[in-house]
Amino acid sequence: MQQGTARAQVPCPPDHDKLLSALKANVKASGGPANGGFETNEWAAVVTRDGTVCAAAFSGPTVDAQWPCIRLIAAEKANTANGLSLANMALSTANLYAGVQSGGPLFGLQATNPSTRQRLTQATPRRLAAPVTR
Repeated sequence: MQQGTARAQVPCPPDHDKLLSALKANVKASGGPANGGFETNEWAAVVTRDGTVCAAAFSGPTVDAQWPCIRLIAAEKANTANGLSLANMALSTANLYAGVQSGGPLFGLQATNPSTRQRLTQATPRRLAAPVTR
């Protein structure tokens, strides 16, 4: 089986509208609860099980209402959580904090599986907040 064929068959868990709704409900700048951070608008990304970004959304009213570099960080965090999850044990990036600290079992994790910008940003700039199609 060709790799491109395999990627096309991996479904995207949520659609763009569900991702956008969840993001806006959880980011203070767009009406969600305070979380102790900068409380700015944010990006969110979803990856398929094979690590391909399949949806991206931002919480602000326009694309420039949140830091542009956070889109890539959101995709990298989604890829990390996906890559460290099993069918019967899913991890979020929040669950990784203690383990990646100095002396922890996952210390140095960020250097073990570097992601490529091309793989994590498959949408064009005009489609940054739209569902990513393959």
